[in-house]
Amino acid sequence: MKNRTVIVVVCIALALFAFIYLIDSDLMTSGELESRADRVFYKFKRELVDNLMVTGSSGQKVVIERVPKSDAGSGEWMITGPGKQLADGAQVRSILSAVDFLIKERIINDTGEIDKPKYGLEDPAVSCSFTMRGTTTTFRIGAVDSSEEKVYLALGGEGDTFYAVDADFLESLDKDLADLRDKHLVSGTLSDAVWLSASRDIELKREGDGPWVVKRDGSWLLAAEDQVHEILREAGNLRAVSFVADGVEPDKLGSYGLGKPGQEISVKLPASEVSVLFGNKCGEEGLEVLATVRGSGTVACVSRDLVDMLERPRSRYYEMRPAVFGDDDVKKITLVGPSESLVIERGDDDIWSLPGEVNVDVDVEQDAVGDLLKKLRETRATELVVGDEAVGALGDPAVRVVLDLHGRGPVELEIFPADEQGRQRIRRNGEMAVLFVSEDLLTAAVPDILAFRRRTIANGDAQDVIGLEILGAVPQKLEKKDGTWEMVEPVAVNADGTAARNLAQLVAEIPVKRFVAGKASSKHGLDKPWTTIKVRMVSEQDNTAGVDRTGETEIILEIGAPAEDGSRYARMAGGDPVVFTIGERSLFALLHPVAARDLLTTDLEVVVGVKLTRNGNSLEAKLADGEWKAVEGVVDSVTLKRLLVDLAAAKAVRAHSFDMKDGFSTIALTVEIQTESGVDSGGTTVLVFGEKSSDEKEDGYIARKDGLDVSFVLPARIVDELAAL
Repeated sequence: MKNRTVIVVVCIALALFAFIYLIDSDLMTSGELESRADRVFYKFKRELVDNLMVTGSSGQKVVIERVPKSDAGSGEWMITGPGKQLADGAQVRSILSAVDFLIKERIINDTGEIDKPKYGLEDPAVSCSFTMRGTTTTFRIGAVDSSEEKVYLALGGEGDTFYAVDADFLESLDKDLADLRDKHLVSGTLSDAVWLSASRDIELKREGDGPWVVKRDGSWLLAAEDQVHEILREAGNLRAVSFVADGVEPDKLGSYGLGKPGQEISVKLPASEVSVLFGNKCGEEGLEVLATVRGSGTVACVSRDLVDMLERPRSRYYEMRPAVFGDDDVKKITLVGPSESLVIERGDDDIWSLPGEVNVDVDVEQDAVGDLLKKLRETRATELVVGDEAVGALGDPAVRVVLDLHGRGPVELEIFPADEQGRQRIRRNGEMAVLFVSEDLLTAAVPDILAFRRRTIANGDAQDVIGLEILGAVPQKLEKKDGTWEMVEPVAVNADGTAARNLAQLVAEIPVKRFVAGKASSKHGLDKPWTTIKVRMVSEQDNTAGVDRTGETEIILEIGAPAEDGSRYARMAGGDPVVFTIGERSLFALLHPVAARDLLTTDLEVVVGVKLTRNGNSLEAKLADGEWKAVEGVVDSVTLKRLLVDLAAAKAVRAHSFDMKDGFSTIALTVEIQTESGVDSGGTTVLVFGEKSSDEKEDGYIARKDGLDVSFVLPARIVDELAAL
């Protein structure tokens, strides 16, 4: 077979398949029909229904037709009789669903039975029909049976056959025009509104996608968008609780209180205008009012919620926030002061940076920018004053903030110094109005690069630190050998690895609390630092053997006087002269020796005796056959054994001092532990517990050990229980 012949055959086959598919797509498969065999309308497909007719118990015939959505506004069903109006889509869908799922509870096909009065099918309560692709199906619903659980239904064209179905089906289809018509008074959405006015001198407008503005004393002020949207949403969703009249001429509206309405709202859309009038009260409890859309001729009873909303004070429509924007709306921030300015831009990666050639080597602290935007976004004015007099008294702004927003024009704020009541004043987008705010926006918006500089100074990797020297507060020197920190000065002991790593981290990645100055002054106390930390670092590739120091670098951090917030001023020596502060928590490790906290522990395996001395009174005990016995008197062996185990294993809360007199003006307890390290040798370890720590949260005693030139804070519980023996 030639290629051309093959192509022709394939094309014919595809065309035939497409034709069959289009013809059969409206039909159910044999499997679908089998699964629906128990349904009254087993061939029903709701998406194929083009026309629906319902004649309810009121006798009113309602015809509903499917129309394109563009023709029906917000719905796809239109009532074509009586009259022409939108149908309630939810009601139509409810009817179609009830038809679709109707089950044959019982089939009755006895000759002549269908005409009997008890079935009510000769004079049905409800008559209906639906049309699917040109084919019309009619049915009628008769009487409810004696159980009141079933109702009788007959299909047109099925002769004597009829069905008993669930009685709820009658209620689902017994509808009249009032039930089936769309309850919305306003057709379509009002989200595209460009102008809104209401009684009580309310007038708002917007241009394109710009913000809403509200008129006050001849000036246009930024409007509270949430209030405007709430009104538009309520007006667009205004629904009839009941319909009172149709076809009412304009000169007849007075009888409903609509000739001179109590409230009126008008909304202009790009191509149309909608006005809703509210008149007399209606409903049993007076919670509803009569309303009409101008020109519709329809009067309905509606909830008075929108009326109550329109009666709110006009001030509710004034935007009291200096700036309104979303988290991701801002693409550029410009801060302008009397003598300096600063521009911060958001990149495609959502990272804030400084554009251009100025300060390109300075990273921006992302949280600082976020904090500024949050403060601008969440600040609310306590008062708004309109007029030339209020604006004229402002003078020159201390700071001007310009926010460039995606898809919108810039927002410009002029921030002025505080008034005599301590409130800062803001003028927004050149409005003839002044906002008074209690928050300090000036400090947050200062055009100072130090306020937005990244708050971590990275000097390397803390893992690469091999030496620490602390000069000043608590002088000491530490070295890292084979991955373990050791103190080499003023005493040679094991170091607290956690504290040493914290100090290494402090210098390798300085956690700046805030930047305060481009260079130090006398108040910063850096000419004679409180503490200086010298760090030696060497990267792994420069120190693979653990001994090579050719790549070693030194970093020096100087820490000066306390700041007002409890932090301390600091700077990097020999580099960038900028002054910053470091928080108290980061400096805690500098206040005490960095000695290992387990230096007071004892090996109980070699303990043979103990002597406790308190206020000149002593208790001495010896260990014999695993039991503790007092040399004189009696001792509780079990309690003493437990306390010695606790003491031997106890880690200090922290190291305290290199001064062996510090904290020992009074002695709370002396513990002499006698040990046996060999057959012919032995020794005594003496622990002295002095005063309690001044920090009540530590709840410990200052302790020292003979032969160890560093003291510690040990948990108080163990000391108190030993002293009680």
